[in-house]
Amino acid sequence: MADVTIDSKRLVFPGLAGLYESLSPYAYDFMRFSAGAVLAPHGVLKVFFKSVGVYADVIGKAGLPRCLYRHKSLIDDLVAALR
Repeated sequence: MADVTIDSKRLVFPGLAGLYESLSPYAYDFMRFSAGAVLAPHGVLKVFFKSVGVYADVIGKAGLPRCLYRHKSLIDDLVAALR
């Protein structure tokens, strides 16, 4: 990531500017981990413990093709969350 200095006048807690600067290289990794930690259990539950056909029926009722959703769901929810 780019080295950026933090303008302490724009911070909610200006006294923590040093802490923000020291932790800023890890912010991107932390956000990726947090998003994956939320999405991975969703994907695992959806793929391993419920039938994908249930979700495909919901998508089919909305007018979208059911057959494409089955494969897309497996790829999106399991692989993309763990990426």
